[in-house]
Amino acid sequence: MLNYFNKSTNNGKLYINYPMVESFKHLKSIPDRDYIDRIVSLDTVKKGKYKELVGKEAALKDIRKYDQRICNQVIIHNIIKSYYILYKNYNMNEIREMYEENRF
Repeated sequence: MLNYFNKSTNNGKLYINYPMVESFKHLKSIPDRDYIDRIVSLDTVKKGKYKELVGKEAALKDIRKYDQRICNQVIIHNIIKSYYILYKNYNMNEIREMYEENRF
């Protein structure tokens, strides 16, 4: 993809949505019941302090140490939060079942 999207005047440039990794691992515990309502101020992001904030608050700081169970928990937390943002409600058990049955 980098070879194809390499010039802004032709096909465009490929950008990585940073700090996406930090936003996915901004869990203070597993499970993190408050994750669904967690927000960060625009000022924190503009000042480049979000990565530092996650470094202080995240229960699991080193993403290289995530195992399958932790990855599944992170995915489920983010699916639930996405549903909540889109639909203003969620059924955690239903979402977990959908995920485990690969119905997304």
